[in-house]
Amino acid sequence: MAVVWAVGAVPASATEVPRDVVLKYAPELRFHPGERYFPYSPDAFIRRSALNWEGCGLGDDLRPRGTVDAGRLGFGGQAYLSPWISSRSIAKVRFLSCHEDGGGDRVRFRTTDFTRPWAKRREPPLAGRHGFELDVEDAAHRGYAGEPARAPVLYQSGTTRSGKRFVTYWLFYAFNRFESPGPDQTHEGDWEQLAVLLTPELELAAVAYSAHGGLRVWTDSQVQLADGTHPRVFVARGSHATYREPGNYDVFGPTDDQARDGGPTWDTWESARGFASVEERSWWGYGGSWGRISRLHSDLSGPAGPGAWKARYPAEWDRGGG
Repeated sequence: MAVVWAVGAVPASATEVPRDVVLKYAPELRFHPGERYFPYSPDAFIRRSALNWEGCGLGDDLRPRGTVDAGRLGFGGQAYLSPWISSRSIAKVRFLSCHEDGGGDRVRFRTTDFTRPWAKRREPPLAGRHGFELDVEDAAHRGYAGEPARAPVLYQSGTTRSGKRFVTYWLFYAFNRFESPGPDQTHEGDWEQLAVLLTPELELAAVAYSAHGGLRVWTDSQVQLADGTHPRVFVARGSHATYREPGNYDVFGPTDDQARDGGPTWDTWESARGFASVEERSWWGYGGSWGRISRLHSDLSGPAGPGAWKARYPAEWDRGGG
């Protein structure tokens, strides 16, 4: 039996926040003076990437660098397909085989399926490092070095399940280098976010800062504001984790995030022409990795981008918290 896996389009959130409000609460980003890897355009990243299917040596170089059509990565066009791959059922659990002619059923995946290698919560038979990757050329790693305002600001807005309005700002980097006393945590691609919760009058109620896969919430009175409305964000060197004030932040034992002032500052609302809804990007819905995949571990691999598989805001906001 041959199966092409598919998922439906992710609907936009109801009751989107007006654009002037999106700009009103757009963040001010302050970078560490030693930062080397700056924000970048996801579209430019795609143009400079090859599209591969990682796992067992099948389907490498599906699309060479310079030939990847961003519209075919997402819901907007005819999605790219993986090679046909054999799968077997063991104890009623289906696994992929490392041989295209390995017998059993054959499956195929679209780039709109959640296929990011190593990711949890993927549908069987996906496991381990099987999945799509965008492998960008090394020359893109530094992003818009020293000029973060060249990058676009992508956002989502809508209503939480508790009926409150929110805006989530998505920021993309071409490379992550989190330095530590042990091996550095390095990988291509890095998606960070800042989410704001609004009152019924569309005033600021709370801000959620992202760091290492989690979101920490602060009330409006606990957050520094630039020009009275814009949450101030201190970006940790290399990891790009976001914090409400400068300092050293314990992450993994002896390893600290270092957030400092003194580097470039980006008033994102001044880049109004660069603001766009992430759900309107041609690649929206791409479920593979943004960056090369490690053969060893998820933390050394490109991340998943915004999509149905990634929280837009803290779960407590659905319960009325914040």
